[in-house]
Amino acid sequence: MFYSPSYRRAVEMAARILLENQVSAYPLNPVSLANRSGLKILPYTRFAALTGVAEAELLALSEDGFSTCVDSQYLIIYNPAVQPRSRRRWTLLHEYSHIRLGHVPAEDALLPSRPNERYLEAAADELTSCLIAPLPLIFLCRIEDERELARCFGLSGQAAANIFETYRKYRRSDLPPALGYGAALDNFCRFAMEYTWKKERENGRRRYFQVDIDA
Repeated sequence: MFYSPSYRRAVEMAARILLENQVSAYPLNPVSLANRSGLKILPYTRFAALTGVAEAELLALSEDGFSTCVDSQYLIIYNPAVQPRSRRRWTLLHEYSHIRLGHVPAEDALLPSRPNERYLEAAADELTSCLIAPLPLIFLCRIEDERELARCFGLSGQAAANIFETYRKYRRSDLPPALGYGAALDNFCRFAMEYTWKKERENGRRRYFQVDIDA
């Protein structure tokens, strides 16, 4: 995957988005990214009330969410009932990625007319993954396992498992450490330093209490 043109494009676009928005800390806020791009986010109930489309029809289209364009306004529509919150965050970022990748045509349509093609979904997932948990930043934060990854980057258990497996492959590869994020990583220096410092302090406390108990 790392050597494919699509992955390189996803990393380049992720780096550009992070720089454009001066993102310097995680978990990433997809609402902030959408607002900065002029995109509107609406829950299913609100969209249904405004358009007259039955909420059941929206759920039949997608249980999580979708993106569309109405009167030249790009919209991200999501189901607020989906749990956990981290899954909703992924959905919002996934739909944001569809729009940034040019998958959503600028047409007057209440519901998306494009087919749910696998290559479009794969491309949006690829960009989402590169945005929500950059592999070089995982390394800088010295993330040790899936649980820590989920906690630091606000991921669901499944997303954390998938990304951590990708991270293992990245660590074993001969790729450059920055992977293509370049200057975008500069904004995360303080975040990574503070995160690792807090983690080392907590580990120090645990060792202290363990010694105290054993004594």
